[in-house]
Amino acid sequence: MYAQALLAASMSWLAVGLGTAQAGQPSQPSQPPLPLRAGYAGTTNDDHTQILLRSGFNTQLYSSRLSPMFELAIDGQGEVIRVGIDREKEKTFLTYLDRSAELGLDVYVGTAYRKQHAEQLEALTSINHVVVQGPRRYLGFGERGVPSPLERKYWMGQLLQEALYIAELAKSRPNIRGFSFDLEAYAENVMWRYNSSFDDHTFFAAIQRMERDHGQFLRQAAEAVPTDERYNWLKINGHLEAYFAAQSSLITELAIEFRERVRAVNEDLELGVVYYEPNWMHDGWLRGLGTEAQPCTLFSELEYHDGIGPSSRGLAQRLKDMGVHVRYLPGLQPEHYTPRQFAQAAARGNRWHQGYWMFTSYSLWQPKPEKLWGPYILLAPARQYIDALHEINQPNYQLPEDNSDQILLTGNAFYTGNKAQTQPIVRYSRQPDVPFYDESQPSKVFNGIEFVGPGCVAWYAQENEPLVIDIDLQRPVLIDRYHLRAGHSLTDHPMVKQGKLSIETSMNGEHYYPLHKDILNPGQVKRGTFEGRNLGVRAQYVRLTMNAEKTPEFGVWSLSELALWGQEASAN
Repeated sequence: MYAQALLAASMSWLAVGLGTAQAGQPSQPSQPPLPLRAGYAGTTNDDHTQILLRSGFNTQLYSSRLSPMFELAIDGQGEVIRVGIDREKEKTFLTYLDRSAELGLDVYVGTAYRKQHAEQLEALTSINHVVVQGPRRYLGFGERGVPSPLERKYWMGQLLQEALYIAELAKSRPNIRGFSFDLEAYAENVMWRYNSSFDDHTFFAAIQRMERDHGQFLRQAAEAVPTDERYNWLKINGHLEAYFAAQSSLITELAIEFRERVRAVNEDLELGVVYYEPNWMHDGWLRGLGTEAQPCTLFSELEYHDGIGPSSRGLAQRLKDMGVHVRYLPGLQPEHYTPRQFAQAAARGNRWHQGYWMFTSYSLWQPKPEKLWGPYILLAPARQYIDALHEINQPNYQLPEDNSDQILLTGNAFYTGNKAQTQPIVRYSRQPDVPFYDESQPSKVFNGIEFVGPGCVAWYAQENEPLVIDIDLQRPVLIDRYHLRAGHSLTDHPMVKQGKLSIETSMNGEHYYPLHKDILNPGQVKRGTFEGRNLGVRAQYVRLTMNAEKTPEFGVWSLSELALWGQEASAN
């Protein structure tokens, strides 16, 4: 088959070494790509474009509605194709593209499977839908009204037709920099996570791939499983990780075919994905869309709240170590930052990722701030954000260095400043047991990656069972401050909202003193982030204890980062 032939030529990622950089350690690209600074909006007027340019953006990530202006049909092979277009709607779109070019702004055309797309596709043909099982925080159980991950009528039909249309346009409009699609929320109905998909089409395709890859005969047993028990059957029999790996492999084949179809029309058009969670769906698409010569642009949203720093660098390095060719572009949302904070976060994007993107630049343009709400609000007048961004995007701008004389006592990866060379030793009272988040090695607590699976260790919470994490710093230190992220949700898995978290220190490992009062109901603390400053506590041992009073189904205790700063100290 065409996809299999492409896969054989392109799956070298499975055997890619780590090059000159050690896995999980910072590295710098030998030839940095051209900066990409993008503002996301569906706004098409000149004032918005001028604001983007004044702020230092060189690209608009344009929120489009492409397929709804197409006339689609089913061809003789059962594939979705474009047979016509609404010329009036297209004229408006082309006018915006041409005017952007006149003003000197590049465009990344973005799309997603919105309600309009769903109505159009479902009116044209029947499709396989996602089936959700297993851990869920928000989604209902069972079939959801969105295409399954292997449904070609969408991925290689409706979506591909949008990409091919942009690829053709870009041949005569060089300011069209790329085409991207949003993997965050499909038809406002589902997010691609470890609770999907268990529909017949996907389930048996993955079972077949697992048989091929692992030499197991699973089909007969899988056919005997009730359809609403597929997740539980995979979990009980230890097949969950293999199942999601199989789904990812199948997605990569689809993505390679998608990439090659677009490249056949326009080999220069960049391809991108909006939103990122390290999981089977996202990694599968990124692996297939990107090549060494032309990486896939990843518009991450994981930095919306906490900014650009160790975690964004760690996630970019993780993908590189996996042999996945991406340009990791962290996203920023101004509702979480003052103008100065926002600009400094953007400056870190310029330094560590050769750019950043903003959701949403509409907020900088909207002349009536009272119309801004939710994620669109600003913490100061738009002009202050514009001026601050203009300053940090000047060629001679230098990001201030951290001149603190404190030492990062735990040596966490991807942090800047002075670091201790001695690595802490971590012991758990119970080994982490939440599956499919890479390996649960203790060093993950200090790997710089926060909040998401690759940076976490996690346990299924049990009521009234203290979960103890002991950290031996291997020498006495003077702790001045700490940063802890624990007790947060983990993709599908809900957090424990009723319980407590304690942080204690000890010099001898026998008697422990509370660093402060117990933190009650840590799952209700925003994103599970805890900070302590100006402590001045001498210790060699740190103990974290999490105790659940009430646990939801699939509820987890999570731990993704502990960083301690201070000075070396004597044993006295």
